[in-house]
Amino acid sequence: MGKNEVETAKRYWELLGNRTEAWFIYHHSLFIFSIQQACKERGAKLVMMHNYGNLEIAESFIELIDMNNFMTSKKQSLTFLLQDWDYYGVDQFNLKEARKTKREIDGPHTDNFTGKYFEGKSEHPNELGHKKIADLIIKKLGDKG
Repeated sequence: MGKNEVETAKRYWELLGNRTEAWFIYHHSLFIFSIQQACKERGAKLVMMHNYGNLEIAESFIELIDMNNFMTSKKQSLTFLLQDWDYYGVDQFNLKEARKTKREIDGPHTDNFTGKYFEGKSEHPNELGHKKIADLIIKKLGDKG
């Protein structure tokens, strides 16, 4: 990492202050709730999804956030949907597992991005993967009437 990158990282960390994981989960939940409510008030259809890992909702929002607005369950991300998870088992990669193994990563291991929906990309869906995501959104919106 170059000197400028180190300085940028330091400034970013100072900006975050002493914010805990619980702080981020709470605010992420607040954003989800706010988006949900704005769409509900306007009568807009809504499909939410998350990229990888398990979606954690703050306790104070569990009853307020309608999980039917999500493409899948809290434990099924887009990465999960685009994988051949028979190979991995019934659950997906979880960042808590990375902490247990002391891997220093921000997100799932690159091994989770394999298969026909990721070919040619390292950690992002390819064109076929994006088409699959679009089809899933259209199907979910159709299920909502």
